[in-house]
Amino acid sequence: MNKFFMVLLACVLVLSGCATSTSDTSMQTQETVVELGETSFDLSLATFEYDKEQNDLLIEYDTGLPDQTEVIIGINPGFPSGDQYDNYGNYTTNLMREVHTIVKDGKISYNITDQEFGTYKLPSGTYYLRVVIPMSETKNPSFYQQIETEEDFLAIYPNAEFSEEQPTEYSFFDRDEEVERWIYFYDESISLENAHSLDEIQNSFTKVDYREIDKNPSKFEGERVEFTGTVLEIHESRESLEGMLNYHAYLRLDVGVNDVVYVDYYSALGTDGLYEDDVVTLQGRMTGSETYESVAGHQITIPSMEAMTFVKQ
Repeated sequence: MNKFFMVLLACVLVLSGCATSTSDTSMQTQETVVELGETSFDLSLATFEYDKEQNDLLIEYDTGLPDQTEVIIGINPGFPSGDQYDNYGNYTTNLMREVHTIVKDGKISYNITDQEFGTYKLPSGTYYLRVVIPMSETKNPSFYQQIETEEDFLAIYPNAEFSEEQPTEYSFFDRDEEVERWIYFYDESISLENAHSLDEIQNSFTKVDYREIDKNPSKFEGERVEFTGTVLEIHESRESLEGMLNYHAYLRLDVGVNDVVYVDYYSALGTDGLYEDDVVTLQGRMTGSETYESVAGHQITIPSMEAMTFVKQ
């Protein structure tokens, strides 16, 4: 019996030693300082490819940043200039994306999928790219310890200054009362020519039978749709959405005899120039149904959508 307990005690001590060793290794890993040099922040756009059939966009940079560095890739799509695109400013605004990834094998890479674009088609036009390096006690903490000011950053990376050889611009600033610092790198505009024309985007919204939607709103949830009707009611308020000031409007839209759709619309410009009794064409996505109380106090449930754009008739 004593021999059994001695063996058991030995096993416990061995396991305890393993646990201590693992913990010590973990602490050493956390305390490892990443050495930054003159080429650490080098960035070069290597891939910008759009799969029109899948509506996926692959963005890839070659970089000198150490592997496992946390980065954010941002895109800002835009139509070409022209009056015909005026009503689609909100469409491209809603396609702006920031995606989080890490450096792996000297590359920053991310494939933004159709679902991440909300199934909305990307337009042919000009795109603006940015790479953000967040620095805090939890995000790239070694960077955070070494780079407290913009002067620290420029001392490590003097190539940050804009030049023909290094056509990427940067900005450096504190966020959240110096709890987090961000380094932004901005690329020159990128032309995407093999994406969708305005006609193709307009045709990607379908006109659906209101009776079918009213019968089963959840069946059509997520579908891209188009309605033309009369504005019965409109209310608008200004609010902050994802850190940006926007207008939120909701409308009740009469699309037939007693056929009413509840519409949400978010935009930096709001529903400028749109009023009750106006006839308007809305394009967006079905979101199911919405219940509201009528003047008489009855609960009424109608199909609902989130509009991306509107055109006043």
